[in-house]
Amino acid sequence: MIGFLRVGVPGYPERAFREAVANALIHRHYTRLGAVYAQWYEDRIEVSNPGGFPEGVRTDNLLVTPPPSAQPTAGRCFQAGRHRGTDRARD
Repeated sequence: MIGFLRVGVPGYPERAFREAVANALIHRHYTRLGAVYAQWYEDRIEVSNPGGFPEGVRTDNLLVTPPPSAQPTAGRCFQAGRHRGTDRARD
């Protein structure tokens, strides 16, 4: 609600949001200060983390270059913590 007006909030698939946050945590640079942010706007969600593109990845080859994990151990821990056959992390 904004004042007396009801404003619709777009729905986003929970799985897509979880994947974006997981990617931000796994691929962040833990040697740099900063936090992972998830910001919800009326028309989009933005998830960001400290750091830039990995070595060899640029804006002109972003869509064709597979990104290496900045933290391979963190990636394995996230995978190990997921339930079998689902995309849900363990609580």
